Amino acid sequence: SGCTSDQEAFQTSSLKDIAMMHEFPYHLIADNAYSLTEVVMVPYSAFDHHEFPERESFNFWHSQLRITIERAFGIYVRRWGIFSRPS
Repeated sequence: SGCTSDQEAFQTSSLKDIAMMHEFPYHLIADNAYSLTEVVMVPYSAFDHHEFPERESFNFWHSQLRITIERAFGIYVRRWGIFSRPS
C-alpha cells in the first residue's frame, strides 16, 4: 500500500530469512533506508572524504551496482511486465 517503509517490509518478509540462511559471499545491496547487517550492505554515511578515500570509492561502486540492478528491473518490467503487478 506504500505506507510501510522498505526496512519494515524487509524485516517482515521471507527474503530476510532466506538471506540469513546463506553463507558469505552472498549479500543484499541496499540504500541508507536499511540497516547494515551481515547480509545487507549499505553505503557509508557521513565521513571525512579526505581521511577515508576508500569509503568514498566503496560508496561510488555500491551506487553503480544499485543503478545497474534498478536498470535490470526496468528492462524486465518493460519487456515482460514482471514486477509491475503482484504475482
